[in-house]
Amino acid sequence: MQMHEAEKAANPAGAALVETVLRAVYGRGSATVERVYEIEVQNPTGGLVEVLGTHTANAVVNDVAVIPDSGGGKKVKVTGSFDLFLWCKGASDTYVTKKTLHFAEDIPVKGLAGAAYRNEEASARIVEYPVCGRAAVTSRGHGYTVKVPVTLALAGEVVGDARVLVYARPWNPDKSSGTQASENPSWLQLEGNDDD
Repeated sequence: MQMHEAEKAANPAGAALVETVLRAVYGRGSATVERVYEIEVQNPTGGLVEVLGTHTANAVVNDVAVIPDSGGGKKVKVTGSFDLFLWCKGASDTYVTKKTLHFAEDIPVKGLAGAAYRNEEASARIVEYPVCGRAAVTSRGHGYTVKVPVTLALAGEVVGDARVLVYARPWNPDKSSGTQASENPSWLQLEGNDDD
C-alpha cells in the first residue's frame, strides 16, 4: 500500500508508525445550577418570624462517576454535601440553626466525538462555594418550612486509556553529542537553536 504524500511529508525520517495506549483526558466540563431546598424547622423556641441571613460552609464532593448521555457523549455525576446555617428571628430573640444538605448533579463533558476510551475515571471539584438567595418562611403544622435557593458551580473531568498512533524511531544514547546533533532531522528544532 502506497503512503499518501501528506503522510510522507509528516513522517519523520527513519520513524515508524507505532500503536500505543496512553492515559489521556477525554474531556472537561462545568455547570452552574440553582436548586431550591426546603428545610423543616420543628417547634423552634420563640417561633420563627423570618430568616435574617444564610451562610454555607463545609462543601465537599463525596462521589463522582462517569455516565453516558443521550447523545453518545459522557457526563460526570457528582454527589456531595454542604452545611447551611440559618440566622432566624423568633418572637423575642434570634438564633442559628444548622442543616446538612445534599446535592447530585450531572456535568456535561465535551470530548472527542467517537473516541474510544477504556478504564475511564472521573474527577470533580467545587468551583465556587454554594451561594444562597433570599429565604422564605411558611408555616406548616407544628413547625416551619424555609425555602432557600442555592447556586452551586461545579467542574468535572473524564480521563481514560486511549489507543493512539505515534511516530517513533530508535534512540541510541551511546552516540556522542556531536554525532547525535548532526543526525537530527530537519523537522526537529533543538532548544536554543534560532534561525533568525
